[in-house]
Amino acid sequence: EDTYIMVFDLKTQTILDRAKPASCTDGDGIPSTALTLAGQGRSKLMLVGGADGKLRVWSRDGGSFRKQFVVPCHNTQPTQMFMTANGWHAALATCPADPILCGTKPGPGGLLLFDIRKFGGDNTSALVGEHRTKGCVHEGVPTGSIDMALVENENETIALCITDGVLRGFDLHRATGGKLPGLSSHPSSPRLASPASRQPSRPLSPAAATPIAERPVSPVPIASLSSRPASSSSHQVSLLAEEVPVAFDFDVVADFDGTRHPEPYPCAVACSANFVFTGTTAPSLGIWRRSQPNEPYGHSNFVRPPLPPLVLRSRCVPLRPVPADGVTTHASFSHGYGATLAAVEAALERDRHKAGEDFLSYQRPEAPTPRTAMAGPGF
Repeated sequence: EDTYIMVFDLKTQTILDRAKPASCTDGDGIPSTALTLAGQGRSKLMLVGGADGKLRVWSRDGGSFRKQFVVPCHNTQPTQMFMTANGWHAALATCPADPILCGTKPGPGGLLLFDIRKFGGDNTSALVGEHRTKGCVHEGVPTGSIDMALVENENETIALCITDGVLRGFDLHRATGGKLPGLSSHPSSPRLASPASRQPSRPLSPAAATPIAERPVSPVPIASLSSRPASSSSHQVSLLAEEVPVAFDFDVVADFDGTRHPEPYPCAVACSANFVFTGTTAPSLGIWRRSQPNEPYGHSNFVRPPLPPLVLRSRCVPLRPVPADGVTTHASFSHGYGATLAAVEAALERDRHKAGEDFLSYQRPEAPTPRTAMAGPGF
């Protein structure tokens, strides 16, 4: 975390430019927690989240950085930010802001969805969607959204957030006026199960949310932002933002780490094409494939049960050490970590131990061996 914004050249490994809020102005001394570029190729805006629960918008028109305006984030600090493919919507995963820096009670965190075309408007709000977390039933799990990844294609835009101890998918396509195929027919709202009743790796019911109609937008020319004076006051944001529809909740630890104490929780998420990668505090790395409602299956008369949103393809965990005495017990390899490799390593260690005890009895004598004696000096 730093207060500077720096531009690096990865090829030459040098700093091309840097900027920071002016002394004794808004943002001075506030650590930055997340950063993203807005509208790559069509604007030069940079969104920077701060630990004080504010989003600062910078521009670089004219060759130097200028802070344009400040947008409050409901006393939550961004932990990850992504721009959608259309270049106008910014999704922010948030967690509670620093109570000292924000000067008031922090918000719970969750997800914020901004329309950057409404930045700098007079009576319109840039915040078009929001989701506030309710808190996890498990003790020790951080509040808010720890990490986020964005999955996009021509038919859907899903924000995958690690929040409330589960992997939660948000339907940004519907939140911005579209409709996500295959998810609108699910009833009821998502509820987190208690530890006693939770079923491992079973997706919870998605939220029933009415598609949000496209709001009228008064576009603000990006080029005109450079002529606006930098403002130290927060841009007024409406507190009545629409709820971002929840597509699914999925527990990525219950099947493998749910019986451990303290129970691990997911802490990182990334995606590539149709695969999702999740990291947990176990530690473990899960590689999942996203399922599709129209996946081919069997004959037409077969009624397939609903597919989970994610299907596990591989799981990576660190190898547990073999005891120094070479004696392996069931407790040494608890929780099923590396069961096959653990058995092989334990057997190999026992063989080495046995070979070490009997090594002297198998040593060759100093005298020539029968084969060497029979060969004679001529050989």
